[in-house]
Amino acid sequence: MTKRSPSGSEAGFSLIEMGMVIAIMGALTAVLSTGASGFVENKRSDTLKVKMETVEEAIIRYAAAARRLPCPASATATANAAIGVEDVSGGTCTANQNDGIVPWVTLGLPREAALDPWGRYITMRVAPELTDAGGAANSLAAATTLPALLAAVDGRGLMVAELTATNTLRPIMRPNGGAAATGATDPTSGAAYVLISHGKDGLGGYTTAGRIADLATGNQAGNNNNTAVHANTEPYVMGSPRPGFDDVVSAMTISQLAVKAGLVN
Repeated sequence: MTKRSPSGSEAGFSLIEMGMVIAIMGALTAVLSTGASGFVENKRSDTLKVKMETVEEAIIRYAAAARRLPCPASATATANAAIGVEDVSGGTCTANQNDGIVPWVTLGLPREAALDPWGRYITMRVAPELTDAGGAANSLAAATTLPALLAAVDGRGLMVAELTATNTLRPIMRPNGGAAATGATDPTSGAAYVLISHGKDGLGGYTTAGRIADLATGNQAGNNNNTAVHANTEPYVMGSPRPGFDDVVSAMTISQLAVKAGLVN
């Protein structure tokens, strides 16, 4: 019996079918890959939120017990005894908190708590006067009532601004705040501390192996590590992740911290 070879039309149809299958598989792979990537990033965002909250709770507990804020740890410390321990000397944060990261040992946390979901250290800055345990007039230890504390820290703290949808900055924690035109002050709004995850690109932050390059320009550049504490007229910037800005910043006003830590009546 003679076997019949497939006709040209049948062979051509098979090739077309194969091409369609390959195209569909490629499209599905792209969709699934995009979906998986989005899922991973959303998971990282959720994890970072929990990490930030964990560090903030530890800061509040520390302030309640010590009546001061801890200084950041040094991201460049190499001696085992110094890694994760606040970098402080005589109640003053060493070197203006250059290279400062979450001091997980001082806060009683595991090192994992000080790393963001991309494996980079969370940068930390604190208002220098709030690290003094000696009872200076502008310290957390100086006042037991909220009005007295606010009077003591008037015009102090760190500046934090929000990046708006139009890429402009709107101050939301401003120690020298109020209406800029009148120079009015709002002593309740200065930030006690700032925590910064340098996001997916990591620019301006530290890994466990060393430093990542700064972002040279743009609003994200103001959050770079490896720099001194900002003047209280120069803001740290927080905002929703978007192209060109993926930092995640968390902060708490001095008054919020004092109330949560039970330092004032």
